[in-house]
Amino acid sequence: MTPKPTERLRGIDIARACAICGMFVVHAFLVLGPPSSGLSGWERIVFNLTEGRAAATFVLLAGLGVGQLLSRRETTDSRRVLWRRALFLGGLGVLNLIVWPGDILRLYGVALFAAPWLHRWSSKALSGLVAALILTFPLAAVLVDWDARWDWATLTYRGLWTPSGFVLNLGVDGFRPLLPWLAFFVLGLRLARLDWRDRATQRRMLWAGIWLFVLAELASAGLVRLAIQSAMGERLGAQIVTALLGTHSIPPMPLFMLSALGIACLVLGGGFVLGDHLPRRLQEALVSTGRLALTWYLGHVLLLVGLALAGYGNRLSALAAMGVAFAGFAGVVAVSTLRGGAPMLLERMLRRFSTPSPRADKAMESPPESPRE
Repeated sequence: MTPKPTERLRGIDIARACAICGMFVVHAFLVLGPPSSGLSGWERIVFNLTEGRAAATFVLLAGLGVGQLLSRRETTDSRRVLWRRALFLGGLGVLNLIVWPGDILRLYGVALFAAPWLHRWSSKALSGLVAALILTFPLAAVLVDWDARWDWATLTYRGLWTPSGFVLNLGVDGFRPLLPWLAFFVLGLRLARLDWRDRATQRRMLWAGIWLFVLAELASAGLVRLAIQSAMGERLGAQIVTALLGTHSIPPMPLFMLSALGIACLVLGGGFVLGDHLPRRLQEALVSTGRLALTWYLGHVLLLVGLALAGYGNRLSALAAMGVAFAGFAGVVAVSTLRGGAPMLLERMLRRFSTPSPRADKAMESPPESPRE
Protein backbone atom coordinates (compact mmCIF):
# COMPACT_ATOMS: atom_id res chain seq x y z
CA MET A 1 0.00 0.00 0.00
CA THR A 2 1.44 3.38 -0.95
CA PRO A 3 0.67 6.85 0.35
CA LYS A 4 -2.03 8.98 -1.19
CA PRO A 5 -0.88 11.06 -4.19
CA THR A 6 -1.03 14.31 -2.24
CA GLU A 7 0.72 12.95 0.85
CA ARG A 8 4.38 13.64 1.44
CA LEU A 9 6.18 11.41 3.91
CA ARG A 10 8.10 13.65 6.29
CA GLY A 11 10.11 10.76 7.70
CA ILE A 12 11.88 10.39 4.35
CA ASP A 13 12.94 14.05 4.41
CA ILE A 14 14.18 13.66 8.00
CA ALA A 15 16.16 10.56 7.00
CA ARG A 16 17.64 12.46 4.06
CA ALA A 17 18.69 15.31 6.39
CA CYS A 18 20.43 12.79 8.66
CA ALA A 19 22.27 11.42 5.62
CA ILE A 20 23.39 14.96 4.73
CA CYS A 21 24.88 15.29 8.21
CA GLY A 22 26.68 11.96 7.77
CA MET A 23 28.04 13.11 4.44
CA PHE A 24 29.40 16.32 5.93
CA VAL A 25 31.16 14.29 8.63
CA VAL A 26 32.75 11.60 6.46
CA HIS A 27 33.90 13.99 3.74
CA ALA A 28 35.31 16.44 6.29
CA PHE A 29 37.31 13.53 7.72
CA LEU A 30 38.53 12.50 4.26
CA VAL A 31 39.40 15.96 2.94
CA LEU A 32 40.40 17.96 6.02
CA GLY A 33 41.21 15.45 8.75
CA PRO A 34 44.14 13.07 9.22
CA PRO A 35 44.50 10.02 6.95
CA SER A 36 41.93 7.37 7.86
CA SER A 37 44.73 4.93 8.71
CA GLY A 38 45.65 7.24 11.59
CA LEU A 39 42.20 7.26 13.18
CA SER A 40 41.55 5.41 16.43
CA GLY A 41 38.99 5.17 19.18
CA TRP A 42 35.90 7.34 18.73
CA GLU A 43 37.34 8.79 15.51
CA ARG A 44 37.43 5.36 13.89
CA ILE A 45 33.90 4.55 15.10
CA VAL A 46 32.44 7.77 13.67
CA PHE A 47 34.28 7.30 10.38
CA ASN A 48 33.14 3.68 10.02
CA LEU A 49 29.52 4.62 10.74
CA THR A 50 29.47 7.21 7.97
CA GLU A 51 31.98 6.07 5.33
CA GLY A 52 29.92 4.95 2.35
CA ARG A 53 26.85 4.63 4.56
CA ALA A 54 25.59 8.19 4.05
CA ALA A 55 25.80 7.73 0.28
CA ALA A 56 24.07 4.35 0.54
CA THR A 57 21.24 5.96 2.48
CA PHE A 58 20.77 8.60 -0.22
CA VAL A 59 20.64 6.01 -2.98
CA LEU A 60 18.13 3.85 -1.11
CA LEU A 61 15.94 6.91 -0.40
CA ALA A 62 16.15 7.81 -4.08
CA GLY A 63 14.82 4.41 -5.08
CA LEU A 64 12.09 4.66 -2.46
CA GLY A 65 10.97 8.07 -3.69
CA VAL A 66 10.98 7.08 -7.35
CA GLY A 67 9.16 3.84 -6.58
CA GLN A 68 6.41 5.75 -4.79
CA LEU A 69 6.13 8.21 -7.64
CA LEU A 70 5.73 5.46 -10.22
CA SER A 71 3.25 3.59 -8.02
CA ARG A 72 1.03 6.66 -7.89
CA ARG A 73 0.97 7.39 -11.57
CA GLU A 74 3.12 5.73 -14.22
CA THR A 75 2.36 7.46 -17.51
CA THR A 76 4.34 8.34 -20.59
CA ASP A 77 4.76 11.84 -19.18
CA SER A 78 6.04 10.66 -15.80
CA ARG A 79 8.55 8.35 -17.51
CA ARG A 80 9.77 11.21 -19.66
CA VAL A 81 10.16 13.38 -16.58
CA LEU A 82 12.28 10.70 -14.92
CA TRP A 83 14.40 10.32 -18.05
CA ARG A 84 14.93 14.08 -18.19
CA ARG A 85 15.94 14.06 -14.55
CA ALA A 86 18.32 11.22 -15.34
CA LEU A 87 19.93 13.29 -18.10
CA PHE A 88 20.19 16.38 -15.89
CA LEU A 89 21.69 14.56 -12.89
CA GLY A 90 23.99 12.45 -15.05
CA GLY A 91 25.35 15.55 -16.80
CA LEU A 92 25.77 17.31 -13.47
CA GLY A 93 27.63 14.26 -12.20
CA VAL A 94 30.08 14.36 -15.10
CA LEU A 95 30.84 18.00 -14.27
CA ASN A 96 31.17 17.16 -10.58
CA LEU A 97 33.60 14.35 -11.43
CA ILE A 98 36.11 16.97 -12.56
CA VAL A 99 36.66 18.05 -8.94
CA TRP A 100 35.28 15.11 -6.91
CA PRO A 101 36.27 11.50 -7.74
CA GLY A 102 33.56 10.21 -5.39
CA ASP A 103 30.69 11.67 -7.45
CA ILE A 104 27.46 9.71 -7.20
CA LEU A 105 25.17 11.70 -9.48
CA ARG A 106 26.11 9.61 -12.52
CA LEU A 107 24.75 6.59 -10.65
CA TYR A 108 21.50 8.47 -10.12
CA GLY A 109 21.33 9.21 -13.82
CA VAL A 110 21.55 5.55 -14.83
CA ALA A 111 19.23 4.43 -12.02
CA LEU A 112 16.51 6.94 -12.93
CA PHE A 113 16.70 5.97 -16.57
CA ALA A 114 16.17 2.29 -15.68
CA ALA A 115 13.56 2.92 -12.97
CA PRO A 116 10.36 2.70 -15.10
CA TRP A 117 11.51 -0.67 -16.44
CA LEU A 118 12.58 -2.00 -13.02
CA HIS A 119 9.34 -0.80 -11.47
CA ARG A 120 7.45 -3.42 -13.48
CA TRP A 121 9.41 -6.26 -11.90
CA SER A 122 7.85 -8.30 -9.13
CA SER A 123 8.99 -7.74 -5.56
CA LYS A 124 10.66 -11.15 -5.59
CA ALA A 125 12.56 -10.31 -8.78
CA LEU A 126 13.75 -6.99 -7.35
CA SER A 127 15.02 -8.75 -4.21
CA GLY A 128 16.83 -11.26 -6.40
CA LEU A 129 18.43 -8.45 -8.39
CA VAL A 130 19.68 -6.84 -5.17
CA ALA A 131 21.36 -10.10 -4.17
CA ALA A 132 22.80 -10.63 -7.67
CA LEU A 133 24.32 -7.14 -7.81
CA ILE A 134 25.95 -7.59 -4.41
CA LEU A 135 27.30 -11.09 -5.03
CA THR A 136 28.49 -10.48 -8.61
CA PHE A 137 30.80 -7.61 -7.74
CA PRO A 138 33.73 -9.65 -6.29
CA LEU A 139 34.00 -11.65 -9.53
CA ALA A 140 33.75 -8.50 -11.65
CA ALA A 141 36.43 -6.82 -9.52
CA VAL A 142 38.83 -9.68 -10.19
CA LEU A 143 38.08 -9.73 -13.92
CA VAL A 144 38.81 -6.01 -14.41
CA ASP A 145 41.76 -5.88 -11.95
CA TRP A 146 39.82 -3.52 -9.73
CA ASP A 147 42.43 -0.99 -8.58
CA ALA A 148 44.83 -1.18 -11.54
CA ARG A 149 43.78 2.25 -12.87
CA TRP A 150 43.89 4.07 -9.53
CA ASP A 151 46.66 6.17 -8.02
CA TRP A 152 45.44 6.14 -4.43
CA ALA A 153 48.01 8.68 -3.26
CA THR A 154 46.45 11.38 -5.46
CA LEU A 155 42.98 9.83 -5.92
CA THR A 156 43.32 10.02 -9.69
CA TYR A 157 42.02 7.46 -12.17
CA ARG A 158 44.11 6.73 -15.24
CA GLY A 159 42.18 7.05 -18.49
CA LEU A 160 39.02 8.38 -16.85
CA TRP A 161 38.06 10.52 -19.86
CA THR A 162 38.55 7.76 -22.42
CA PRO A 163 35.43 5.79 -23.44
CA SER A 164 36.63 2.53 -21.88
CA GLY A 165 37.93 4.21 -18.74
CA PHE A 166 34.73 6.20 -18.21
CA VAL A 167 32.54 3.10 -18.61
CA LEU A 168 34.71 0.99 -16.30
CA ASN A 169 34.80 3.74 -13.68
CA LEU A 170 31.04 4.15 -13.79
CA GLY A 171 30.27 0.45 -13.95
CA VAL A 172 32.77 -1.44 -11.80
CA ASP A 173 35.88 0.24 -10.42
CA GLY A 174 34.88 3.79 -9.53
CA PHE A 175 34.23 5.13 -6.04
CA ARG A 176 30.50 4.37 -6.27
CA PRO A 177 30.12 2.01 -9.27
CA LEU A 178 26.82 0.74 -10.61
CA LEU A 179 27.94 -2.76 -9.70
CA PRO A 180 27.08 -3.21 -6.85
CA TRP A 181 25.77 0.24 -5.76
CA LEU A 182 22.66 0.02 -7.91
CA ALA A 183 21.48 -2.55 -5.34
CA PHE A 184 20.63 0.26 -2.91
CA PHE A 185 18.38 1.94 -5.47
CA VAL A 186 16.69 -1.33 -6.41
CA LEU A 187 16.01 -2.12 -2.76
CA GLY A 188 14.47 1.35 -2.44
CA LEU A 189 12.11 0.50 -5.31
CA ARG A 190 11.17 -2.66 -3.45
CA LEU A 191 10.60 -0.85 -0.14
CA ALA A 192 8.36 1.70 -1.87
CA ARG A 193 5.70 -1.02 -2.01
CA LEU A 194 5.33 -1.02 1.78
CA ASP A 195 2.87 1.16 3.66
CA TRP A 196 5.09 3.77 5.28
CA ARG A 197 2.20 5.31 7.18
CA ASP A 198 2.04 2.11 9.22
CA ARG A 199 4.02 2.52 12.46
CA ALA A 200 4.71 -1.21 12.58
CA THR A 201 6.46 -0.98 9.20
CA GLN A 202 8.53 1.94 10.45
CA ARG A 203 9.60 0.13 13.62
CA ARG A 204 10.39 -3.09 11.76
CA MET A 205 12.63 -1.18 9.36
CA LEU A 206 14.48 0.48 12.25
CA TRP A 207 15.15 -2.82 14.02
CA ALA A 208 15.96 -4.68 10.81
CA GLY A 209 18.57 -2.03 10.03
CA ILE A 210 20.13 -2.30 13.49
CA TRP A 211 20.37 -6.08 13.34
CA LEU A 212 21.67 -6.16 9.77
CA PHE A 213 24.39 -3.63 10.56
CA VAL A 214 25.48 -5.36 13.79
CA LEU A 215 25.52 -8.84 12.25
CA ALA A 216 27.46 -7.69 9.17
CA GLU A 217 30.07 -5.93 11.30
CA LEU A 218 30.45 -8.89 13.68
CA ALA A 219 30.68 -11.35 10.80
CA SER A 220 33.29 -9.20 9.10
CA ALA A 221 35.42 -8.83 12.22
CA GLY A 222 35.31 -12.55 12.91
CA LEU A 223 36.02 -13.62 9.33
CA VAL A 224 38.91 -11.17 8.93
CA ARG A 225 40.53 -12.43 12.13
CA LEU A 226 40.12 -16.09 11.16
CA ALA A 227 41.30 -15.54 7.59
CA ILE A 228 44.42 -13.63 8.61
CA GLN A 229 45.40 -16.46 10.97
CA SER A 230 44.77 -19.10 8.30
CA ALA A 231 46.61 -20.15 5.16
CA MET A 232 44.51 -17.61 3.27
CA GLY A 233 46.09 -14.81 5.29
CA GLU A 234 49.60 -16.14 4.67
CA ARG A 235 48.95 -16.38 0.95
CA LEU A 236 47.11 -13.09 0.36
CA GLY A 237 48.29 -10.89 3.20
CA ALA A 238 46.30 -8.98 5.81
CA GLN A 239 45.58 -6.01 3.55
CA ILE A 240 43.89 -8.05 0.81
CA VAL A 241 42.01 -10.19 3.33
CA THR A 242 40.65 -7.04 4.98
CA ALA A 243 39.63 -5.64 1.60
CA LEU A 244 37.76 -8.84 0.73
CA LEU A 245 36.05 -9.48 4.06
CA GLY A 246 35.98 -6.03 5.64
CA THR A 247 33.28 -3.38 5.64
CA HIS A 248 35.08 -0.45 4.03
CA SER A 249 33.31 1.11 1.06
CA ILE A 250 36.32 0.77 -1.24
CA PRO A 251 36.09 -1.83 -2.65
CA PRO A 252 32.36 -2.41 -1.96
CA MET A 253 32.47 -6.08 -1.07
CA PRO A 254 29.34 -7.97 0.11
CA LEU A 255 29.83 -7.44 3.85
CA PHE A 256 30.18 -3.69 3.32
CA MET A 257 27.00 -3.72 1.26
CA LEU A 258 25.12 -5.51 4.05
CA SER A 259 26.50 -3.14 6.67
CA ALA A 260 25.58 -0.10 4.58
CA LEU A 261 22.11 -1.51 3.88
CA GLY A 262 21.71 -1.87 7.63
CA ILE A 263 22.60 1.77 8.27
CA ALA A 264 20.36 2.94 5.42
CA CYS A 265 17.38 0.98 6.78
CA LEU A 266 18.15 2.18 10.30
CA VAL A 267 18.18 5.82 9.19
CA LEU A 268 15.01 5.35 7.14
CA GLY A 269 13.10 3.73 9.99
CA GLY A 270 14.56 6.19 12.48
CA GLY A 271 13.46 9.12 10.35
CA PHE A 272 9.88 8.05 10.99
CA VAL A 273 10.08 6.59 14.51
CA LEU A 274 12.37 9.16 16.12
CA GLY A 275 11.17 12.03 13.96
CA ASP A 276 7.77 11.86 15.63
CA HIS A 277 9.40 12.56 19.01
CA LEU A 278 11.45 15.58 17.96
CA PRO A 279 10.40 19.10 18.94
CA ARG A 280 8.20 20.60 16.24
CA ARG A 281 10.70 23.27 15.21
CA LEU A 282 13.58 20.81 14.91
CA GLN A 283 11.37 18.45 12.90
CA GLU A 284 10.45 21.25 10.50
CA ALA A 285 14.10 22.27 10.18
CA LEU A 286 15.20 18.74 9.25
CA VAL A 287 12.33 18.31 6.78
CA SER A 288 13.28 21.59 5.07
CA THR A 289 16.93 20.49 4.94
CA GLY A 290 16.08 17.11 3.42
CA ARG A 291 14.13 18.77 0.62
CA LEU A 292 17.23 20.68 -0.52
CA ALA A 293 19.64 17.74 -0.54
CA LEU A 294 20.83 18.23 -4.13
CA THR A 295 22.00 21.77 -3.39
CA TRP A 296 23.68 20.75 -0.14
CA TYR A 297 25.40 17.78 -1.74
CA LEU A 298 27.10 19.85 -4.42
CA GLY A 299 27.56 22.78 -2.05
CA HIS A 300 29.46 20.77 0.54
CA VAL A 301 31.66 19.23 -2.18
CA LEU A 302 32.65 22.68 -3.46
CA LEU A 303 33.21 23.94 0.10
CA LEU A 304 35.51 21.08 1.07
CA VAL A 305 37.41 21.10 -2.22
CA GLY A 306 37.87 24.86 -1.79
CA LEU A 307 39.25 24.39 1.74
CA ALA A 308 41.62 21.71 0.46
CA LEU A 309 42.88 24.00 -2.31
CA ALA A 310 43.36 26.73 0.30
CA GLY A 311 45.86 24.51 2.07
CA TYR A 312 43.73 22.78 4.71
CA GLY A 313 43.69 19.35 3.07
CA ASN A 314 44.42 16.67 5.70
CA ARG A 315 45.81 19.34 8.01
CA LEU A 316 43.18 19.37 10.74
CA SER A 317 42.74 17.02 13.66
CA ALA A 318 39.79 14.64 13.60
CA LEU A 319 38.03 16.75 16.23
CA ALA A 320 38.55 19.95 14.23
CA ALA A 321 37.34 18.28 11.03
CA MET A 322 34.22 17.12 12.83
CA GLY A 323 33.73 20.66 14.13
CA VAL A 324 33.84 21.98 10.56
CA ALA A 325 31.34 19.31 9.50
CA PHE A 326 28.83 20.11 12.22
CA ALA A 327 29.25 23.84 11.73
CA GLY A 328 28.57 23.38 8.02
CA PHE A 329 25.54 21.21 8.71
CA ALA A 330 24.19 23.71 11.24
CA GLY A 331 24.51 26.43 8.59
CA VAL A 332 22.70 24.25 6.07
CA VAL A 333 19.85 23.61 8.52
CA ALA A 334 19.59 27.32 9.32
CA VAL A 335 19.41 28.37 5.66
CA SER A 336 16.93 25.59 4.85
CA THR A 337 14.72 26.61 7.76
CA LEU A 338 14.72 30.27 6.79
CA ARG A 339 13.66 29.27 3.28
CA GLY A 340 11.03 26.88 4.60
CA GLY A 341 12.33 24.17 2.26
CA ALA A 342 11.56 26.30 -0.81
CA PRO A 343 13.51 25.09 -3.86
CA MET A 344 16.91 26.67 -4.44
CA LEU A 345 18.64 27.20 -7.78
CA LEU A 346 19.59 23.58 -8.51
CA GLU A 347 16.19 22.24 -7.46
CA ARG A 348 14.48 24.82 -9.65
CA MET A 349 16.74 23.97 -12.58
CA LEU A 350 16.05 20.26 -12.14
CA ARG A 351 12.29 20.79 -12.04
CA ARG A 352 12.36 23.19 -14.99
CA PHE A 353 14.46 20.83 -17.09
CA SER A 354 12.43 17.75 -16.23
CA THR A 355 8.90 19.22 -16.52
CA PRO A 356 8.85 21.21 -19.77
CA SER A 357 5.07 21.09 -20.21
CA PRO A 358 2.10 21.74 -17.90
CA ARG A 359 0.83 18.24 -18.61
CA ALA A 360 4.09 16.68 -17.44
CA ASP A 361 4.20 18.96 -14.44
CA LYS A 362 0.74 17.74 -13.45
CA ALA A 363 1.85 14.14 -13.79
CA MET A 364 4.61 14.82 -11.30
CA GLU A 365 2.47 16.80 -8.88
CA SER A 366 3.43 16.38 -5.21
CA PRO A 367 5.98 13.60 -5.71
CA PRO A 368 8.59 12.63 -3.15
CA GLU A 369 11.66 14.78 -3.53
CA SER A 370 13.91 13.93 -6.44
CA PRO A 371 16.71 11.48 -5.67
CA ARG A 372 19.86 13.07 -4.39
CA GLU A 373 22.93 12.19 -2.45
